Amino acid sequence: MNLTFRIIGAPGTGSRLHFASATLNEGSPAVCRNDGSLYVYVDISGKIRYYRDDSTGTEPSNKAVPGAEVRLFTQDATQGPLQTSITACDGSYLNGGLQPIQTYSVVPRHSDDYGGAIDPFDASLNAQYVVGLINLTYIQRLAADASGNGTLTSFDSAKIAQFSVGLIPQLPVAALRGDWVFVPVPQEEPN
Repeated sequence: MNLTFRIIGAPGTGSRLHFASATLNEGSPAVCRNDGSLYVYVDISGKIRYYRDDSTGTEPSNKAVPGAEVRLFTQDATQGPLQTSITACDGSYLNGGLQPIQTYSVVPRHSDDYGGAIDPFDASLNAQYVVGLINLTYIQRLAADASGNGTLTSFDSAKIAQFSVGLIPQLPVAALRGDWVFVPVPQEEPN
């Protein structure tokens, strides 16, 4: 037997399918009835942008982050990513054809590509904040946390200075979280 269903509806909608009874060849062999669901597949998409546009100083910016990897996981992340996409030139990504009955986690990742964005002046700004001479925004403090421990100290200033002149290959936080920090922090969104 071959059943074909045409599903029409908004993404994520669906219906349960219940077989009340089924008989094949007058009962031989026996039929195993398995209920199920019909649903319209969904897509998870978005854009990744720099927080600050280095050309205009705008926060948050509209400047796209191309080439970032966006991994999609189900709740059972031990299987590895279900899908992976790469952001386009405009920072957009799309993971599509997904079952709306599952919970997914979107985890972006990007490496290197500093382009001279970290310099000794950043270390001095951090040091000024540590001694109370200037204020930094939440995002600036997040970016200046070179150790990744959630607080800013002179240790962070020293590591930023060392990295900016090439004395160390990466900041300590990179070993914990990777070279980039994404805001908001990736989170699960139920469908």
